Amino acid sequence: MREICALFRLVCNMSLTAGVVILMVLLARQLLKKVPRKFSYCLWLVVAFRLLCPYSVPSGISMFNLEFFRDMASAGNQVIWNLSEVLNGTPWGQTAVQTGDEAGAQAETFFAEQNADGFKGEGNRTGQTGENPVTPADPAEREGMTNALSAGDGSGKAGTAYENGSAGGSHLAGNGIFGLSGENITLMEVLTVIWLAGIVVFLSYQLAAYLRLKKHVETAVRSGQNIYESDTIHTPFVMGFFSPRIYLPFRLTEQERTYILLHEQYHIRRKDHQIKVLSVLLLAVYWFQPLVWIAYHAMCKDMEMSCDEMVIAKLGSKVKEDYSRSLLGFAVKGRNFAAAPLAFGEVPVKTRIKNILRFQSPKRAAMLFGLVVCILVAVIGVGNGRNRNGIRFAGRRSISAGDRLNFDQAVSYEYELPKNVQSLLLYKESYRNGVLEDYTQVALHEIEDGQRKGTFTIERELFQTKVGEADAIFSLQFPGREESVVDYSSLQPSGFAGVAETYYMENNDDWTKIEPGTDIVIAAWNLGLRETDGVEGISCTHFMDQNLKWDALGRNDGEILYHLVFSEKSAQELEEEYAVSPYVKELYTLKNPYIGDAVADGKLVHALGIAQDLARTMELETTEEPYALVLHFEDSPENEAEFYQEMVWKATALLVLIDNAGRVEWNYPAEEGGVEVTRHFSWSKEQAKQALGAGNLQEFAGDERALQNFFVKVVYEQLAYEKLPETEQGFLAPNGKTYRNRQIMTGRHPNAAASSTYLVYYDDPEITFQDITDYFFSSDSAKAFREDMYVTWPTEEGEME
Repeated sequence: MREICALFRLVCNMSLTAGVVILMVLLARQLLKKVPRKFSYCLWLVVAFRLLCPYSVPSGISMFNLEFFRDMASAGNQVIWNLSEVLNGTPWGQTAVQTGDEAGAQAETFFAEQNADGFKGEGNRTGQTGENPVTPADPAEREGMTNALSAGDGSGKAGTAYENGSAGGSHLAGNGIFGLSGENITLMEVLTVIWLAGIVVFLSYQLAAYLRLKKHVETAVRSGQNIYESDTIHTPFVMGFFSPRIYLPFRLTEQERTYILLHEQYHIRRKDHQIKVLSVLLLAVYWFQPLVWIAYHAMCKDMEMSCDEMVIAKLGSKVKEDYSRSLLGFAVKGRNFAAAPLAFGEVPVKTRIKNILRFQSPKRAAMLFGLVVCILVAVIGVGNGRNRNGIRFAGRRSISAGDRLNFDQAVSYEYELPKNVQSLLLYKESYRNGVLEDYTQVALHEIEDGQRKGTFTIERELFQTKVGEADAIFSLQFPGREESVVDYSSLQPSGFAGVAETYYMENNDDWTKIEPGTDIVIAAWNLGLRETDGVEGISCTHFMDQNLKWDALGRNDGEILYHLVFSEKSAQELEEEYAVSPYVKELYTLKNPYIGDAVADGKLVHALGIAQDLARTMELETTEEPYALVLHFEDSPENEAEFYQEMVWKATALLVLIDNAGRVEWNYPAEEGGVEVTRHFSWSKEQAKQALGAGNLQEFAGDERALQNFFVKVVYEQLAYEKLPETEQGFLAPNGKTYRNRQIMTGRHPNAAASSTYLVYYDDPEITFQDITDYFFSSDSAKAFREDMYVTWPTEEGEME
């Protein structure tokens, strides 16, 4: 039933579009009264196109570009009229209800795209062994449960978890005819049933009338090629679709026979007998649209009168009187739509006789005028309006910035906002290694009537702060605002060195529709930490796609996204709605009370962007507390120290978002002294609590605002290792001394349970990890003696050296 309702909704939209074109054609016919009727007849091809085809090409000179239509319909490839909400499926007296099938389909789509371990992108694989990974609510049942995720087929699905999940949802009341449920029938469903019933009744009448007429001419006698005569009919007509026949009454005079045959043969030559049948079928589909009935009758008039004129032009004005007298004699009593026969006396005879009597051989100027009107109506009636209710990329240019770098850009956008958009918000999200680092509402703007149309400009000025680091200024100039919205130090304090900026729909001048709730990533700055690293310029639309954004956020070292939100709410309501980042809101919904829920764990791992470029498997250790989530990476990270820092941040986030998780472990292969080893790291809940100075990690996820505060004000600030400044003599260490070199080194001490990472200040260029081991396991006097090295970094117990 859903598909049939969608079809009826499409028919309703097409009927309204065609109705507008019908009114235009009826008006154009008044301009063509003094030109041959064949021009008026041609105009109905435009209406037929609108009734048959839901799609057309957007055109700048279409009638649907008029302001009147922009407020009532959205254009583009298809004209969609703003029908009432109740016609779009809301149940009578109820709000919309999602059926179990719909919920199941959405769940299936979600699990297929955000698979069990959440892995999307190359190299990520997951499989599953063991029992259902969804942890029971009873702690006794959880005791002893161990679920291991080992290398699978690369699909990323955890089948058992999905099969036992809540994909299906509960169904509504039993379905009746057409799949309608008695309690939730919508007005659209009722109207659809009425529409179908009307088609059945109309076509049934047509079939009955056709069979009745066919029976009348069963005894007709053939008197020539496709010409038949009968004494059971009272007026000449043409009947048949592929092999049309001309039926004549007996006892016609020779003169009547001549111009009647000529008239009917013109019909057949122009395929009018087929056009008439197709017109009746369209009338069956659009029986509810009064303008289509009016168009049908007007088209029949133009069809008949154009044939009348062709006969008069062929035989001369001397037959006008006899021709008109024959029309009166063969006038059809009433309306006969049976199989749309082309009856000689059809259509109001009075109108046809008046047209015949005033018909004169057309002059060239009249013919040219008729041709111009037909072309004009076709051009403005066939094309759709351009969808200007939206936003469009209008160009890019370089700007001069004096001593700044030569990468300064200005980007312009045309826009036109619908009347229901009352406010807009510009907010900024900053991500480091795929996780939110900062969230700021940059500007809030109440839309006034004079500001609904125009052009706004974004400027990005990039400049160098010091060697290897850059910063930028983002500014946006919106019409109606005296001052620009300026966001200074956009890249700081992150200190990124490489920037590849992208803008929404750049180099694409198509219009994007804007409705209340539209959230556009208007600018994306893709960031790299080091000048030697490449930066991938990821398009803004990737960050707006629910299936692509998680992967896109982790491809570079950082991302800064500027969003434009359009709303029908007041500025104050919009500000409150976006008090928390949409990213944090979505992450908050992924909170997991039990580490044994492998599907939920996988979603969190994916959402946090944990090493998406490294192939990995996941294992859950739930035999005894502290329960652990273990990530086994198959490849070594490019920079082990930075990877360790990233994993400490994200492991802390996992411990915050999984209530009963006790620790997060990770390991990967590495080479140490020419020998392949396995690095193994562990970050426990106790270590995280000590590092953050918190008594309970779950307090950071008590609500959405607390979770946002955790990301933007806690985790990066309190878990970031101090980087002391570089001086002219070298690097200043925490002990107050200056060393020529500084390096981060990773390795495992003898008999240690896990590897460690250290920031080493030193003078000797040949420093090795063995030197660090000797440094730690030597006597205090040996440490004091080794003044050419200083080591600092958290130890396995979370202490600082």
